[in-house]
Amino acid sequence: FEAAQADQPARQRVEVVDGHGEAARQLQGGVDLLRRIPIDDHRGVTLQGRYRVEVRLLIVDVDHTLLDWLRAWAVTYRRLLADVTALTGVAPATLLDELGALHRRRGSPEVADPLTRLPAMAQWHGDDPHRVARLGEAWHAAVDAGDAALTTYPGVAELLREADAAGTAIVACSETAPHIVERRLRRLGLDGYLDALA
Repeated sequence: FEAAQADQPARQRVEVVDGHGEAARQLQGGVDLLRRIPIDDHRGVTLQGRYRVEVRLLIVDVDHTLLDWLRAWAVTYRRLLADVTALTGVAPATLLDELGALHRRRGSPEVADPLTRLPAMAQWHGDDPHRVARLGEAWHAAVDAGDAALTTYPGVAELLREADAAGTAIVACSETAPHIVERRLRRLGLDGYLDALA
């Protein structure tokens, strides 16, 4: 953002950054900058004593901005491929091809219980409830492994804590289902800083 001199009205520019690795690198730079900005008397943020910007609302993306989602996702799917291959004998390459096709059809890698939607798994379970249940168990074990690997990027908790202490309203946005986002934020202790989830 840009700010005018303290005696002039503040102007702000919000830049949306996307692209997984680049976003993470740029966020880290931004977090490092914001860590050096002292927050004073709940009226705003003072930048180097010369500029004054009043931040009343902070809107943040969740996955790959607050959370290292890609790492957790990789842990989930590595565990899933290993367990499902051991259970069913279906090759990991086949599972990856079918999961990729499912994610492209759905427009997101966040698909609830994807195993039952895969052709190779439908052929393996043949509507046998015991086998369907075993696939569900494999999926939930993989999700639990991914959740256990979930971390925030450095400085995120501190930034949210300082913004919250300064009276800044914080809104988190995600295309992921709200119950999943809430579970992740709660697990990492970030839910208490947020005023809304969109």
